[in-house]
Amino acid sequence: MIEHIELCGREFKIIRSPRRKRIALGTDASGNWFIGVPEHYPHGRLLKVLAEDKEIASLIERLENKTSKNQPPKIYIEGEELLFRGKLYPLRWAFEEDAPPVELRGEAIYISAERKGSEDAALEFWYSRQLYYILREILPLWAKRVKVAPRKISVKRVKTLWGSCSSKGSITFSTRLALVPQPLLEYVVVHELVHMKYMDHSDKFWLEVEAHLPDCKARRAELKSNGSIYKWW
Repeated sequence: MIEHIELCGREFKIIRSPRRKRIALGTDASGNWFIGVPEHYPHGRLLKVLAEDKEIASLIERLENKTSKNQPPKIYIEGEELLFRGKLYPLRWAFEEDAPPVELRGEAIYISAERKGSEDAALEFWYSRQLYYILREILPLWAKRVKVAPRKISVKRVKTLWGSCSSKGSITFSTRLALVPQPLLEYVVVHELVHMKYMDHSDKFWLEVEAHLPDCKARRAELKSNGSIYKWW
């Protein structure tokens, strides 16, 4: 029987070995994610250990970054489609001398021709700024409904997590959320705000998320199934 477990939105294959003494996370030569465990380690105990490990998210992020460094740089081609807020826009080059690095003009996303070779960084900065603007509109409304007050909001290029909430009330959102449709962004926002009350995924946590978003299970499923398309690199 093949065992799998989901961590931070990723599916890991559990590989058991009589030689292994410790739990270890990694990726194989094909880029598949796995968790190595001792041969007779109880599945329930494994779930508990992983759930209580506060460093698991940062470990997965480091593995993701290490994996991405081995990938060839993306080549941006005019006419290819880029996502923004759940909608596809064709990429166009802007040749004006004063053209901004990235700009949404009508039905296309324009990248300055001077940014050729550094499109990835230009898009990351633009997506990050756009997400800040969106969060400034919706975050106060949802914080009021959930009845919490985040101490700090950050937007970072995090590939393995959509969002995270610290015990000190700081919330970090992935820049990739600038690409998702509004309902999915709202799901992540509510999810992290409710974590300010419940730092786990207990029944109380999910009941409150569902109280604010009755269709949260459908939104979560959509984000999980389509998560791989919401990236620009």
